[in-house]
Amino acid sequence: MAVEAETRRSYFVLQLARMLEGEGIELPSFLLDLLDKPFSSFTAEDRALYEGRIKAKGLMPLFARLLQRAYEASPESSRHSWRGMYHLLKDSPIKVCAAFVIHAEGEGSAATEAGDGGPARVPPPKSPTDAPSWPSRERPAPASEAPCKSYFTKKLERKLEERGIKVPAAILSLLDKPFDQFTPEDKDFYEAEFKGRQLLILFSDLLAELYEETGKCESGWSAMCRFLKDTPIKLMATYVLKEEERLEEAVEEAPLEPEAGSRPREKYNVRRYQPDPSRGRESGGKRPGLFR
Repeated sequence: MAVEAETRRSYFVLQLARMLEGEGIELPSFLLDLLDKPFSSFTAEDRALYEGRIKAKGLMPLFARLLQRAYEASPESSRHSWRGMYHLLKDSPIKVCAAFVIHAEGEGSAATEAGDGGPARVPPPKSPTDAPSWPSRERPAPASEAPCKSYFTKKLERKLEERGIKVPAAILSLLDKPFDQFTPEDKDFYEAEFKGRQLLILFSDLLAELYEETGKCESGWSAMCRFLKDTPIKLMATYVLKEEERLEEAVEEAPLEPEAGSRPREKYNVRRYQPDPSRGRESGGKRPGLFR
């Protein structure tokens, strides 16, 4: 197999292996090793193994639920370390599963988010020379109202930082806020900034890149979306899945191209032969011959 047997397993994979054993589920060791391998290091064999043995069989949601149970059964003193260990992981299948647990941790993790090693929120630009000017909201959301950042929002922030795109914290803080909790000010801000400046398109494109880089794990992506409430970030993450499905259907329905070197079929307009009645009368009613 492409994954070495001596691969050092992460804490999350060790916890998952323990939970699988407790459930009486036998999983080959090379599949457990694959969970810790970064998507960027996948070989063609790894990709086929991941798509056929893990993704196609719907194992990612199962792994996420087992990790969630392991987290809930762990002592209160060790739960905080889960977030720190999560951020030490590279983008790998096990990190996708662990994201369920980190997100489901809920509002209790919002207070510790600043020091957990996650990507910091980008402050508003002081000089608008290299970035568009963004209007700032006069009253930022109180800390008690600030929602916990989801996996998608954190990854989006990192993408924006890599591209050198500076976005105010007021915009990013609205990504994980449920639509049914929007204030009139939030609604006006959403209409003006997200729709007016077409940020939904920009952010969706960046999330589509993330979906591509993480191996197009549809089951894991969908499961993470189900954990979210109806928020702007869920709207964009769901759009990525729908767009991918639309593209796959278009590829399946596309006609086959002609083989190279073959002549294209030509159409000819052929008129049916009809004898001229005037000529028939001149020849005594006899039909003129075709050959003379």
